[in-house]
Amino acid sequence: MHNLKQKGIALYYQIEEYIREKIENDEWPKGYQIPSEPELSDYFKVSRSTIRQAISDLVVQGLLIRKQGSGTYVAEPPFKGDYIKSYFPEEVGNFHRLLKINHIDCSSSIAHSLELKLGSRLTEICRLRYLRDEKEPAILEKSYYESALFSGLEKEDFSGRIYDIIENKFNTKLIKAKTLIEPVMLTVNEAAILGTTPTSPVLLLSRICYTNQDRPVILTKSLVRSDKCKLQIVD
Repeated sequence: MHNLKQKGIALYYQIEEYIREKIENDEWPKGYQIPSEPELSDYFKVSRSTIRQAISDLVVQGLLIRKQGSGTYVAEPPFKGDYIKSYFPEEVGNFHRLLKINHIDCSSSIAHSLELKLGSRLTEICRLRYLRDEKEPAILEKSYYESALFSGLEKEDFSGRIYDIIENKFNTKLIKAKTLIEPVMLTVNEAAILGTTPTSPVLLLSRICYTNQDRPVILTKSLVRSDKCKLQIVD
């Protein structure tokens, strides 16, 4: 039996994180058939509806795939690559509109990405990005960094690139980035913010930027409207 001990965090989300960790650590490789809903329900001592919610969310995120009459399997991993020079170049438009700034506790997935302790204090900056002269936003961005690392950053002008602020104001050179690209479905709230529908196809780009000490310092998750822009990868 596995005990779910994180108070204040929904049980289904804790189970999602458990399964995600198994996949990211390659304990459950691609094509692996995960335990059935009754087995997971018994293991975590929760209802099957809680297990079903966790699995459904991971299916939507593309980490799991259901096969009728067979079971649930780990999906093929999304394409990964480093695109520090071709990541939304400025010539296509670089105006951002700030939505809100939050101070939150670090979740296990962000802690893993930024190599932080679970519960570390983070600053979350939510912005919309507009391409060229279009009136509708093309990208919803959420950037995360350790609050103590860039103290006062939230007071800056966020209409431009956040990476430029980090390099110029905080003298922190970002030398490389890792980007994970995966198709996802929007929540109702995200769709409303982007001016589209929850059924519209979007890409989620999760980008981690590193300093020359190979330290990850900022994670940006970008939801990209496929009807507004396409990504071209040039080798």
